[in-house]
Amino acid sequence: MKRFFPLLALAALAFGPTAGAQTEEYIIINGQRVTQPQFESRSWGVIETREFNGTSIRFSPMLEINVGNTTTTSYKKKARRPYRPFAFEGHGQGFAWGMNFLPKVDYSDYPDTDDGFMDLNVARSCYFELNPCNLGIGLNRANTFGIVTGIGMTWRDYVFSDNITITKQGGMVTPEAIDPKYKKSKLSTFSFMVPLTLEVQFPRRNPPSRRFFIAGGVYGDVALGVHTKYKKPKEKSKSNPYINTLSAGTTLRIGYGDVNLFCNYSLVPLFESDRGPDTKVMSVGIGFGF
Repeated sequence: MKRFFPLLALAALAFGPTAGAQTEEYIIINGQRVTQPQFESRSWGVIETREFNGTSIRFSPMLEINVGNTTTTSYKKKARRPYRPFAFEGHGQGFAWGMNFLPKVDYSDYPDTDDGFMDLNVARSCYFELNPCNLGIGLNRANTFGIVTGIGMTWRDYVFSDNITITKQGGMVTPEAIDPKYKKSKLSTFSFMVPLTLEVQFPRRNPPSRRFFIAGGVYGDVALGVHTKYKKPKEKSKSNPYINTLSAGTTLRIGYGDVNLFCNYSLVPLFESDRGPDTKVMSVGIGFGF
């Protein structure tokens, strides 16, 4: 269609009256003879723009064009967007930084003197997450709704408020006092994490880099490294104080473009059953895509 009207103009010249005669170039649209001046003064709809003798004309969706004894009917139909599920651009790849909380801790298996030993210095109990890759699968043709998964790594620090560290005694996690000269005592974990979320993006007319999005779902977590440490001087123990190796939880992310706010909440207790205080971990912070 883009080359159709210039060809019509050439055809009109080729099959028109003989050379030297007074002629006026025209075509017939839907049975109506239209000349060059009429093209310049009349609008033919708002669907498409075509060129006729250097003038832009806007045509209606269906045109019946007659040149000589030939009649052509042209239909303009809106093309249906192809379904390309793996073109969905989810927001799973990137890194995030935040803080760890223990919203509720049950010390019912401990004497009153041990209450509160898992109180944290939240400002220093950092969470860091790195997701080097992700896979997005679109669930609609516009690719504004889909599934996002991938693989990532997480580092969690739990910095104790009091001058204590935790050890294993008698099959239980127990607090152990340390000298006040030590400036920082913490429990640290390193894990592999696999998230699985549903993500919706809006508005549809914007490219993915300029859309708001909400993503929610679950994650699985495998702890590969656990240690306690306090300093200075530095003392480090790689003995696992009954931290659950396998964990799972829920995750929520709300953002715009490559920036988001996140919240992860573990559904599995931090410590093994009957080995330590009954508590679950919540992490909140900010994430950036790349």
